[in-house]
Order: sequence, then structure tokens, then C-alpha cells
Amino acid sequence: MAYLTVSEFRTRSMMPGEDIDELETRYPGFLAAKLEEHSSRIDSRLVKRYVVPLRSATTDAPPEIVYAWLTAFVTLDAYLRRGFNPSSEQDSYIAAQRDWADEDIKETSDAQNGRYELVLATSSGSVSAVSKGGPLAYSEADPYTWQQRQVEALSLSGGRYGIRR
Repeated sequence: MAYLTVSEFRTRSMMPGEDIDELETRYPGFLAAKLEEHSSRIDSRLVKRYVVPLRSATTDAPPEIVYAWLTAFVTLDAYLRRGFNPSSEQDSYIAAQRDWADEDIKETSDAQNGRYELVLATSSGSVSAVSKGGPLAYSEADPYTWQQRQVEALSLSGGRYGIRR
């Protein structure tokens, strides 16, 4: 299932609305198919790390970044289908947005700690919103303090170093 409908894409895309309407008239179903295709592409890229369909850790809705990725992919496809204006300086920006989305998804899928707050997939089948690792203990003591503490503890129990004869 696509993360955006055609009308939601129309709202988010930098492509003029009349051009989107023309695409829908001339090529019915094209944009819906591309939205579905790229939603599936995003999911398949991130399925090893995150629960798909993607959702944020705090709500069941996908985070806004997913909409941005999908819009960048489909906007370029829409321009390719409609045709670019040869004198437009905007064309390189449209392609750069798609490249950004692709790189951002790659970084999100390969990141050690995750780039965005998405629900993680775990091997047990349960989900965890955030991966928090790191040391589970902390001490400012020097490496010999434990020996001194042990001597103190043993001497409190009686005798020399706590050894009873």
C-alpha cells in the first residue's frame, strides 16, 4: 500500500498541480502506480532493520521523512513522463532531490544506531522503538580500588584479612 495518495502527492510535490492533473488525465493510474512502486521500494530497502510499513515510534503514522522520500522519487518520475522543459533550471534540483532521498534511505538502512526514530524489527518478532546500548556499569575508581575494598570488607568480618584460624 502506498504511503501517499495522488491527492496527497499533489499537495507535497513541487510539480504544478495542473501538470499533475494533466498526467492523471493522459495517463490514468500512472501516479498511483509509481506511488505504490516507490513505497514498496522504500519498505524493501528498510525491512531488515525496521518494521514495515514504516511508522514512527510515537504514532502509527509514518514519519514525515518517508513522505519526503516518496515525493522526491515520484516527482522525478512524473517529470520524466510529462517531459522536462529544456530551458528549466529546476530540473537539476529535481534530480538532486531524488539522489538525496536515495542516499538518505541507504544511510538509514545501514546506520548502526538508526538515523530516524522508526520502530525497529527485532529477531524475536517484538518491536522496540529505540535501540539504546552502551555500558551497563560505570566507575571512577582506579584499577586497585577493588582490592582495597575487599581487604576492608574482609577485615570487618574479624581476624587478619578476615581469615579465621
